[in-house]
Amino acid sequence: MIPGDMNENILCDKGINKSFLDIGLVNVIDEKLTLPEKVRSYDRGSCIIDCVRATPIVCDHIEHIALAPFYTEVISDHRPIILDLNLKGLLDAKTIDIRPPMGRRLKFKSPKRVKKYVEHVKKEWESHNVAYRLNQIVTYLSENGTDDFIISAFEKLDTQMQETLSAAEKRCCKVPSTGKI
Repeated sequence: MIPGDMNENILCDKGINKSFLDIGLVNVIDEKLTLPEKVRSYDRGSCIIDCVRATPIVCDHIEHIALAPFYTEVISDHRPIILDLNLKGLLDAKTIDIRPPMGRRLKFKSPKRVKKYVEHVKKEWESHNVAYRLNQIVTYLSENGTDDFIISAFEKLDTQMQETLSAAEKRCCKVPSTGKI
């Protein structure tokens, strides 16, 4: 999706608009706001220069669109354009939990710790056949494409790899403690 103040008439067949048309991007405002007249999104000038361009697939998943009044929340001579995008539909209902990154204890300024860390990771990955399993996933993907089986296998492998890295780091970088807090 490409929103923008293009500073040129976006209704003509030249310039940036021609580039958008050539690669198949549709004008979301025109597609979704089916009004008898074009909506002015600018306060000055005579040409429509604001647009939101998207692929037809993304456009199909925009459920609502609105142009806010001039000078409301934003001091600008353009109206804010608000889109309500159905991400679940667009992403085929496969939402992914994004976990925040963990704080790192391992610092590469300590060669002894780094060596211990690498040895532990190598040993664990070898014992769990990580390289072999990853190769199997790549082969399966190239032959069969994506399906629930391969997604599950990849997520399981990814989780195991992350757990191994975290365990190795904890093992190499113990935090001093009395054990009672």
